[in-house]
Amino acid sequence: HAVRAAINQVVTAARPEGSHKGGVVWHTQGSGKSITMTCFAARVMQEAAMANPTIVVITDRNDLDGQLFGVFSLAQDLLREQHSPLADTMRAYRGGYLPHERRQIEQDLFAGRLRGVAATNALELGVDIGALDSVLLRNVPPLPANYWQRAGRAGRRHRMAVNLTYCRPASHDRSYFNDPLRMLLGRVDPPAFNLSNDLMISKHVFATVVTRLFQLAREGSGLAAGDREEIQAVLK
Repeated sequence: HAVRAAINQVVTAARPEGSHKGGVVWHTQGSGKSITMTCFAARVMQEAAMANPTIVVITDRNDLDGQLFGVFSLAQDLLREQHSPLADTMRAYRGGYLPHERRQIEQDLFAGRLRGVAATNALELGVDIGALDSVLLRNVPPLPANYWQRAGRAGRRHRMAVNLTYCRPASHDRSYFNDPLRMLLGRVDPPAFNLSNDLMISKHVFATVVTRLFQLAREGSGLAAGDREEIQAVLK
């Protein structure tokens, strides 16, 4: 019902004498915003009066990027979009995914099965994704440490990389845009935590051990094939 009402309003507003303002559709939490947006996009694209419009989706939450990407990707028949082979080589990455889903994306990216990943800053720390050639940042990160953690995903293993940072009109972004060396050469404080926090220490030790096991399980680590397979079986 919401989509039908919205379509009628948009068609009316898009006429030469119209207001060119389609209106607002209000949703409550968990009411199916992604599904509604997908159905609305499909109806707008199929509406003859709209003359094959271009649709731009803007979100105000990072976690919605991956959510919408997933829903729109599954609605190709509804949107009447041809499937591109490149679509299978692109993924979204965010903190809301289950651990095994994130690991699969990381492994596919490291192995070269993915051509690109649209990620939140969940990919900022502790993920070695191998021979990545470029990082595009959609805004200037808060601090130099954040910048190097994100841009540092690319250019590893003695490779060259091209990193691009988009400057928004916000004062923070413009400030660093006018003086980029303040970001590139800025102070990076080493991370610290309370050594009396047993829970935090246990998590760091666990992460260190798992990271080392993943390194040893890779080809070229120096271990025999049988040993690598045994480690891989444990990690699964």
